[in-house]
Amino acid sequence: MEHLVLVGGLQHSGKSTFCKNLESAAVHTYRHFDPDDSYEYLTFHRGDMMQQLKRVDRELYDKIKVVGWKQGVTDEGEMFTEFARAMIDQKELEFMNNLTSMCSLLYTCDQLKAAPQGTVPLVDCPMPKKDSRGLMYQVMRKALKDNTPLDDVKKMMVYFDLGLEYSLDRLRTSTRQEKKSMIITEDTLRMTHQAQEIPTTGELPNLEVLLLRNQKDVDNALKTVQDFCQA
Repeated sequence: MEHLVLVGGLQHSGKSTFCKNLESAAVHTYRHFDPDDSYEYLTFHRGDMMQQLKRVDRELYDKIKVVGWKQGVTDEGEMFTEFARAMIDQKELEFMNNLTSMCSLLYTCDQLKAAPQGTVPLVDCPMPKKDSRGLMYQVMRKALKDNTPLDDVKKMMVYFDLGLEYSLDRLRTSTRQEKKSMIITEDTLRMTHQAQEIPTTGELPNLEVLLLRNQKDVDNALKTVQDFCQA
């Protein structure tokens, strides 16, 4: 991997459409990777979720297994379901969100490693806050260390900052099928927009930041990214 393109910004801001347009470009072989798709898969394949959890937190994985055995549960998917239910009952929603996000990101990294040589990955994830971007990068760097020294890879973050109303309008008029495991509401968008922190070049090693703040920026970004990947 010589180049990595991170695509961030508010949900319903056009990130996935942008990635699809890049994928159709003939200059490079781009491939769209979305941790939300991994989350969707793992939500409905909880045995696989447990296997990712084993990599994220082996101690917690072992504890869940012990509890399951004591309850007569042998299926790992059922074990995770019971664990998730207990966490929700204990109001540990933030803990569960962070845990499943890490599992989803590791699963996405496995797909990255399996991509053909020469592929330019487009990792599509909101990444609205600096700490979430940093944590995501640390997980990716560790997961990919045997294949790619991620610090040496040229990276560009394309960040959609088109405004709250733009995303709200797209949400209201959207005809796309939402993921069953994820529900995006107007309140979700408002809270995310209020909390977002615009990325800067110094956040990650070898990073360029491309901020998109109007439609002209979006139109020009396709060529900018293509030129970046040729450098």
